[in-house]
Amino acid sequence: MAKLKTKSSNCGIITFHKAHNYGAVLQAYALMTTLKKNGLQVSFIDYENEVLSRGYSFYPILKGTSTINYIKEWIHLILDLKRKYKRFKAFSDFINKYIVCTPLNKDTKCFDIIFLGSDQIWNANYTNGVDPNYYGQGPYCKAHKLVSYAASMGKLCLGKYEEQAFLSLINNIQQIGVRENYLKTYIEEKTDLKCDVNLDPTLLLTKSDWDKLAAPNDTQERYLLIYEMHTHRSTNIIANKIAKILNLKIKKLACRTNYKIEKDVITNAGPQNFLTLFKNAAFVVTTSFHGTVFSIINQVPFFTLEFGNEIDLRSRSLLEMLNLNERMISDDANLNYEKLFLEFDEAHSILESKRQDSLSFIERALS
Repeated sequence: MAKLKTKSSNCGIITFHKAHNYGAVLQAYALMTTLKKNGLQVSFIDYENEVLSRGYSFYPILKGTSTINYIKEWIHLILDLKRKYKRFKAFSDFINKYIVCTPLNKDTKCFDIIFLGSDQIWNANYTNGVDPNYYGQGPYCKAHKLVSYAASMGKLCLGKYEEQAFLSLINNIQQIGVRENYLKTYIEEKTDLKCDVNLDPTLLLTKSDWDKLAAPNDTQERYLLIYEMHTHRSTNIIANKIAKILNLKIKKLACRTNYKIEKDVITNAGPQNFLTLFKNAAFVVTTSFHGTVFSIINQVPFFTLEFGNEIDLRSRSLLEMLNLNERMISDDANLNYEKLFLEFDEAHSILESKRQDSLSFIERALS
């Protein structure tokens, strides 16, 4: 990709950069890498919302919970201690190595530009109310320009006070890019602001970009990969049927770990191992948006399972955009040999065009 012409050099990013979640850290890495490709000095502004940071802690935290729940969390940790530690260390090592941070305090210097996003940084349910820091307007956030990229609030369900706060804060953002079409429509109807809909940052990078980050492959066996963010009733039926037809071993990757998950399920993979598992899979069955994304990036045949509710929205939108609608299924009805193979030429041609649109959005932000 050609370097973007830019007057800015010192760039900050505000997102959920320390979440122990594959999608969160990989999209953070992707936006950082895209900006660095253009000669910018990029760092993540090291702000952590107190409510969110509870979910990233290895040890249970008593503050904000009942004594009973606190004791239960300790019991759950002890019952799955080895796997929890391996997973925690894998994510912590990745974040410490690749996610370069700038402390946020009274001494924080003014950035030329701050990018807000991506992820659900505007989801008031995640951030315990509307948090000005995720709009670049906290007490120590200073920038000559604020730009949101693929920012999201999840479901559109703001109370009266939250809506007033949200609309006031976004009026101070010079260029707005959001993740969902409905949020673009909402903002443009409620304000005089114009919005763009951006690609998820993980789609800004190519397969070769991700291959450089992936962990070395330690197996030559052919396998079907199951990756679920939400458990689907038909996952095992569909996966077993496909594995039998294609003579594949089945590997299951979990999005989290707890003592109830079977011991043969992969629960301690770090982000780089996640990339390798998708890169080398012969087939993927997933209920995850980023499971869908990395299947497409690696041109691995896949099915995304349909729930018939809001869980489907992101994956469905991506599949419709790339003319891959038929890759979303709800059960094994009409599943046959021919449907197990997939040509990605058209999808990747469309994706490249959409990628250029999002890179143009970034170019405008940096001009």
